[in-house]
Amino acid sequence: MSTLTILTLKPQSPFYERLLEKVDEQLLHYRDARDVFVLDKMEEKYLKYYINNVVDKPWNNHLFFALLVYREKNVDVQTNYNVVRIISTRLSNLFEYFYLTEMEELNIETQMYQYFKGSIFEEHTDNMRANFLSIYRSCSYAVKK
Repeated sequence: MSTLTILTLKPQSPFYERLLEKVDEQLLHYRDARDVFVLDKMEEKYLKYYINNVVDKPWNNHLFFALLVYREKNVDVQTNYNVVRIISTRLSNLFEYFYLTEMEELNIETQMYQYFKGSIFEEHTDNMRANFLSIYRSCSYAVKK
């Protein structure tokens, strides 16, 4: 006796429709090794934040990809939430300060360096800068692997 499995053509996540046409379709349809849509395994807490605060930003696909990678690495929900919240907030600051509109305009070596050095946003504490640097570096490393 054989068993049939039903192959779904799109994720069943309640967030799928809200993300469609805003997030790259290849990212939305990304599947794990067992052919399960990763979006279907993602948590409401960070997806709601993402939809409300990130989906219309130039870095939306970058952060969504990071969330996919972190989900597949079984990173806890709070860490995923912190990653998307902190990185998006700081990128918003940098984009506004430097009048950027596209990710390609962001120069990590000069603009982010000014932020980490404390030349801009002097009201931000050293702890805020260090936290952003730590999360950004960890995220960059994880997505490159």
